[in-house]
Amino acid sequence: MIRRWTAWTAILVILLGLIIMFVHQKRITSSEEVDYSEASEPERVTITFAARDIELTPSMIADFEKAHPKVAIKRIDMDTGKMALLSNSATSPDILLIRGAKELPYYALHGFAMNVESRIRNSTMFPSDDLFPVTNIYRFDGNNQGAGPYYGFMKDWSPDYTIMYNKTLFDQAGVPYPDSKTPMTWQQLMDTAQKLTVNQQENSTQPIRQYGLGINNHFTALNQDVLLLQLAQLDKSPWYDHYRKADFTSPEMSRIHNLWNEAVDHAVGPTPINAELKTPSSLFLDGKMGMFMVGYWFLNSIEQMGMGGKSFPVGFAPAPVFEDGKRLSPVQAGVGGIISAKTAHKEEAWEVFEWFFAGPPADERAKQGWGVPAFRSKFKLLPKDTELQRAAFAFVQAELAYCDTLLDNNPYLLENSLTQALDKNIVPVYFHRKSMDQAFYQLTEEMNYSITDSILNTQIK
Repeated sequence: MIRRWTAWTAILVILLGLIIMFVHQKRITSSEEVDYSEASEPERVTITFAARDIELTPSMIADFEKAHPKVAIKRIDMDTGKMALLSNSATSPDILLIRGAKELPYYALHGFAMNVESRIRNSTMFPSDDLFPVTNIYRFDGNNQGAGPYYGFMKDWSPDYTIMYNKTLFDQAGVPYPDSKTPMTWQQLMDTAQKLTVNQQENSTQPIRQYGLGINNHFTALNQDVLLLQLAQLDKSPWYDHYRKADFTSPEMSRIHNLWNEAVDHAVGPTPINAELKTPSSLFLDGKMGMFMVGYWFLNSIEQMGMGGKSFPVGFAPAPVFEDGKRLSPVQAGVGGIISAKTAHKEEAWEVFEWFFAGPPADERAKQGWGVPAFRSKFKLLPKDTELQRAAFAFVQAELAYCDTLLDNNPYLLENSLTQALDKNIVPVYFHRKSMDQAFYQLTEEMNYSITDSILNTQIK
């Protein structure tokens, strides 16, 4: 009896031991499986991208993240990102959209933009023979824009000094339409603008009922953008000594000032003296402006507002030229992007950069007509569904021959430095509080001070 009890006890002990071993092994296996699963989970890197919400939408981000599971995109406001980058903040974006024509040299010269030359050259998505020459805006050799390595890339662009005009207002004024292939001279532009300007009745608080000429984002007066274009057409520059000095006292400056002083005197458009609550673009869309200096990209606004061919028919004219000057139709903004030189995720940032500027988003932007694409092969994707779109396509195609010249923006100056200095020194001339000579002398002094200050903080990386 004792033997039988002992035998059963032994069997039970053995069984209990086996059960304990099985449970322990199961726990080890489960633990290993969990650890292995966690280790195989791809670690996701987040790339911060400073852009407007219409340029980088949630659906675009979702498409990218689906195809690139190891990289996430966080969009932040463009201006917020720019301030963070320029102040070397810890919250600086990895990628930032900029107005390359005006800003790229400064960002490259001061070490904010990463050199992406080798990446662009080694990528199959940026074939060099497929790039429009204006993409050279994102190249910089330490002194000259348009040469040297790439420090970014173009999103899209426009010949920004072309003229869109309201045919109905021309008909009402009995003024012939501008030619779509032969540019007006600057004086012809001013004369035409005066003919299209209609004064309001005497008892009105607003003296102008209809303007002849507007300039996108500016008063119809001397400003940085038209100044640099007109100087380039006259083969002049306000900069010398490798951009380390400025001179705004040349005879060409006086000639250009006199032209725009005429525009202010006759109030052919909104001016510092005759300011408007509405922007020039709104006035044009409202049928209150005969001519509007703006790029191809604005066509989309006309189409979306329902103005094209409905409220008024729109025509196109080339960028104006001096009778003794070169015909140029350059880029004023050239929005594109840079990768921060201080990004902690260079490979992942390039992955996003390559996708955004050369991948599916580039095709979609071209199809929507928000600008001329950077790639020749995508030019055919521009919209041609409506009569207005087809006319704009043919017009911009002819204008391409004059778009390669880059305006002479100073790499030591931030985008709006010259604009602010012009407003400060030239506007008092319109109010007869300062002479033209005084204004140009003080403008020269101020810009030289700004350049010298910037040089002290310059580093090339």
